[in-house]
Amino acid sequence: MKIKEPTGKEISQKMIQTFIGNVIAAAAIALLVFLTGISGWAAGLELGLLCGVGFAATSILIAYTWESRSFKLMAIDFGYPLVGFTACAIILSLWK
Repeated sequence: MKIKEPTGKEISQKMIQTFIGNVIAAAAIALLVFLTGISGWAAGLELGLLCGVGFAATSILIAYTWESRSFKLMAIDFGYPLVGFTACAIILSLWK
């Protein structure tokens, strides 16, 4: 199966969808920061890693297992949300 080159409109739609997904994830992490009452970068780091590994990485792991994709590709793909969730949690725990 060959992946076709996206048009400008398709790229715009994908960027908007990605932004919305990131806003939802940030709102969920903000709620966790609020409900747990954490503050400080170390607590934010722990929460971000927990969310990144516990939710994003495991979801990607399950999908990649059934798709029989390589571990290297999987590690790259779950690295992005892991870093993003961790950075988001640190920022939000320092902000409050």
